[in-house]
Amino acid sequence: MITRTPESKCLYCGAPFSAATSLAGDYVPEPGNLTVCIKCGSVHMIADDMTVRALTQDETAELLAQPELIAAIARTVRAVRMVRAAKN
Repeated sequence: MITRTPESKCLYCGAPFSAATSLAGDYVPEPGNLTVCIKCGSVHMIADDMTVRALTQDETAELLAQPELIAAIARTVRAVRMVRAAKN
């Protein structure tokens, strides 16, 4: 399922963010969720207005303290890269 969100841009590569989905099935994004740029694989936080924002230093430290979450993000980034490679 794809959920449309207000358009914003990746803070690293400038790619548009206007939707969210999950590799693991149904997903409805909420503020505070992490999201990965489909173009460059950078990690962002979904803001209160449903656009994307950078993680704070505290959020980054919290993320780095969760190896299982880092592994899940790494799997997502690999999947994004595989999909992009298949399209080229």
